[in-house]
Amino acid sequence: MVVPRMTPGRKWLAHMGYLPNIVHGAGICAENKLPTYGIIRAMEMVEMLGVRARVARTLPERLRGLIGTRRLPDGEGMLILRCNAIHTFFMSFAIDATFLDRHDRVVKVVRNIRPWHPFVWGGFRAVKVLETAAQPTTGD
Repeated sequence: MVVPRMTPGRKWLAHMGYLPNIVHGAGICAENKLPTYGIIRAMEMVEMLGVRARVARTLPERLRGLIGTRRLPDGEGMLILRCNAIHTFFMSFAIDATFLDRHDRVVKVVRNIRPWHPFVWGGFRAVKVLETAAQPTTGD
């Protein structure tokens, strides 16, 4: 198996999630007998703000986000790293977006974002967003 050489620039890009990390874990994927080159097949899960969330680190994961997901169970979501703006094109359900800064403090919360909404911005300080299924609002 030939593993591409990692230059310092490629290592930085892999660390930032723009390239698959081909230094660690290169091997053969058991399910289809193809070389994996260290690409993680299953997304990492974290617990944040009381929500169990999948983490979208790589560019393809961040671009896809929740597109194609039919629904999210209560208490589950997706944490998209290096992101301060989202859209809901091709989504099939409304979401709540919680934008966070680099210290995981809430910067902005946008509730009930309907599918096909073109742009929601979290502000300059936002560096990640936690997307969850929209919760019904209570009338006060």
